[in-house]
This record gives sequence, C-alpha cells and structure tokens, in this order.
Amino acid sequence: MYFHVILFAFAEGVSASQADDALRALGGLRTRIPMIRAYHFGRNDADNPHNGRFSHCFVMAFDSKADRYAYQNHPLHLAFIRTRLDPMLADSAVLDFTDMDDTK
Repeated sequence: MYFHVILFAFAEGVSASQADDALRALGGLRTRIPMIRAYHFGRNDADNPHNGRFSHCFVMAFDSKADRYAYQNHPLHLAFIRTRLDPMLADSAVLDFTDMDDTK
C-alpha cells in the first residue's frame, strides 16, 4: 500500500467548518477517481503540544506509487486543487510513503 499524507494550514478567515467541507469534498473524488483506495481526514487534536501550525490532515491510500501519480495528474484532482483548495491554503506539508510494516 502507498500512502499520501498532507497537513494543511488554512488561510486566515477560513473557518474550521469551511476547511472540513473542502476536505470532505476532496474525499468525494474517490467515487470518480478509481485509483484512490481509502481516504481519511480530520482536524488536528489541539491538546497535543507538538501540533504545530497545521489544523487539518488527510491520508489517502493507493495500491502503488504509480496509482498515486495517476491520481495527482488526474484532471478532476487538478481542477479541484486549483479552484477549491489552493485559494483556501496558507501552507501545506506532504509526505508520501510505502507501508513498510511487515507484521501483517
């Protein structure tokens, strides 16, 4: 399994509810982009003293890096990022990784 993780800091004036709605809509792409195997998102748990400036996160799962690459270049994803998500963001951080847990 290949995972795509993004942390988000939303721009000033973007409410938590608006951020939630945008990430919920992003997850809706999984019904239209078949490479997405799983999608989870949520707000940062503010009681952790190491939470940094990021308020939201999502994790997507793919069968392979190639599938993640196909998703990232999919026209629906590109349009969503350009028109819906990018205008709301102040910052983001991305981490992509292959599951190395061999205990399964």
